[in-house]
Amino acid sequence: MSSPQRRLILVSPHFPPINAADMHRVRQSLPYWSDLGWAAEVVCVDPRLVNAPRDEFLAEILPSSVPVHRVGGFDLRWARLPGLGTLGIRTLRSLRKELLDLLRDSGDGTGCCVYFSTTQFIVHSIAPELRRRFPCLALAMDYQDPWVNTYYNENPQVPKPGGALKFRFTQAIARRQEPRVLRAMNGITAVSPAYRTMLSQRMPWVEDKAWLVLPFGGAMSDFEALQNLGPAQPFFDPHDGFEHWVYVGRGGSDMSFAVRALFRAFRQAKQRQPDLDRVRWHFLGTNYAPAEKTVATIRPIAVEEGVGDWVQEVSVRIPYGSALRCMVDADALILPGSNDPGYSASKIYPCILARKPLLALFHRESSVHDILQRTGGGLGIQFNARSSTDEIARQVSQQWMESEDRQRIPATDWTAFSPYTDRSMTEKLSSFLDSLCQGL
Repeated sequence: MSSPQRRLILVSPHFPPINAADMHRVRQSLPYWSDLGWAAEVVCVDPRLVNAPRDEFLAEILPSSVPVHRVGGFDLRWARLPGLGTLGIRTLRSLRKELLDLLRDSGDGTGCCVYFSTTQFIVHSIAPELRRRFPCLALAMDYQDPWVNTYYNENPQVPKPGGALKFRFTQAIARRQEPRVLRAMNGITAVSPAYRTMLSQRMPWVEDKAWLVLPFGGAMSDFEALQNLGPAQPFFDPHDGFEHWVYVGRGGSDMSFAVRALFRAFRQAKQRQPDLDRVRWHFLGTNYAPAEKTVATIRPIAVEEGVGDWVQEVSVRIPYGSALRCMVDADALILPGSNDPGYSASKIYPCILARKPLLALFHRESSVHDILQRTGGGLGIQFNARSSTDEIARQVSQQWMESEDRQRIPATDWTAFSPYTDRSMTEKLSSFLDSLCQGL
């Protein structure tokens, strides 16, 4: 007789058909939980309350066997009022009630786990109440981004998200709530080991918690689904005779060093490699703000470097299915990195899975370089705080612009890549959550 399944409640306010970066951990894990001994279900927010792009492709590829509980809250009309602009605040009461209702018959919580995986940090504040009511409930949270964020204070030249006043207010709340929430948690997952170091410096007792460093995985099944369900993309014609280099993901001031080095290398190499004149750069979905507030952060640098005519930037967030289609249609993929050493780009995995020539320009401490070295999935070039733009531009020019690598499909070691797949990442997460339940 097989052992009974443990119960797992995944809290992810953003969820398909909403296209938001912080829901992919939960979305990608759903096909595997049952085989791993869990009865999983999702708690999310009704998409009508979410001010974010939709992507029906994401909804179509969800497994039908996993229950999804969608809660209500204050609708988007209330988002204009001070304090109600954030989805987590507008739906916090409904999310709390749904979790309490789902756990009502669980006794002291034995055999159950609630996993918060969202950058709507206010939602984590439900955890202390769950701990009080269900003392044997396993609780875990996912650090995809820092909750208390020191990056903007350390880099004052970078504009603060939402403006200085709003940022100061949200950080004051975060500094008050973060310790309370973390004390309630049995375990913590993080996309980067830097987050553990950062938290431990402020709260040494956090080291006593169970930890798992877990990047997002690469979903091979997404590319397989793309063949049957995937939409076309409207951004470039892959058969127009040009060589299309594509980046899909956010931009921002923290990427300006890498982007500038890329464009400077391109301008200089074009003088020696006339065929580079056929290259067209496409930076897509570079800003997560609503369409009416989005700003370009990449093309202005291209203009400054004298290559603006070769560069397209679509700053509005694009559908996930279209993003995958652009990667498949590209002649090469370009991945500029942040100057933040702790930044871990989960988009490296779909870039490798797209099976295209790949150039990644990242801080030397980024995990991206280790992944590329282990798998052979592309070319990685490193920089650090002491690197000069001209120095890195020369490396990019020599190793990519004037090399056959820019037109060569990487000889990826797929056996070495297997630990980075969504299935493997979910297996690691399952073992971690299981250990939390056993420890109660």
